[in-house]
Amino acid sequence: MIYINYLNKEKLKKDISFVITDFDRTITYYNSPTTWSLFSKSNLVNPLFKKETDKLYEYYRKIEINNELSFDTKSFYMQEWAIKQLCLFKKSGIDEQLFYKIIDSSDKFKLRADFIPFVKRLNELGIKIYIVSGGIYDVIKYVLEKNNILLDNITIVSNHINFDNRTVNISGNIIHSFNKGDITLPIKQSELGLLFGDLVSDKEIGKKYNTIDVVFSPNGNTIENKNNFDITLTGGSSFSNVGKIFIKKYEKRC
Repeated sequence: MIYINYLNKEKLKKDISFVITDFDRTITYYNSPTTWSLFSKSNLVNPLFKKETDKLYEYYRKIEINNELSFDTKSFYMQEWAIKQLCLFKKSGIDEQLFYKIIDSSDKFKLRADFIPFVKRLNELGIKIYIVSGGIYDVIKYVLEKNNILLDNITIVSNHINFDNRTVNISGNIIHSFNKGDITLPIKQSELGLLFGDLVSDKEIGKKYNTIDVVFSPNGNTIENKNNFDITLTGGSSFSNVGKIFIKKYEKRC
């Protein structure tokens, strides 16, 4: 189902020229692993890694979705979560070779219905897609390559993990669910785009730009989504459903 919560009619007069989307639980289904949890689900890692990763998830996920905590507080804890997970990679012996072996052996990611034709159609139309994720770049790249959709119109903005003899770290600043607003994309203020996410914090990346905000909501058309997103998608609703409504050229072909 598609619920239109609120939409400025002025936005409907312009066509869409870009798309910004989260990856985990947005491009993938809600019950798919995240790009971080992929490693703890692999039989190539020791049981201690899975146990410790699960502990981190149980503690920090509650903070991430706790609407009573301030934005800055949650941002601090998301940074801390990423650092602790990286330390656990090192502690558990996940080196560069094992890291890529786990990624290459993965078949657990399930993309949302119609995402593949959505990407291909936008590529035909010359519409850019920016995947902005607090996940892991190499995992996202692998999933797109495996599905033959790492096309010219896609840019991935995510965490690049580096390995050396002493530490496992991320190149540059850690990207997480509460600092996406710090990222600058090559988008003009005059352009209109679609923004897709599964959490209110995913809207941060769109605050600099003119967007129609869309949330994939497993819990239905909740009050939180009504208050924060223009459109709520539930059930089998997909990227293409939105494309057909809001991209004027979407279904027009030569």
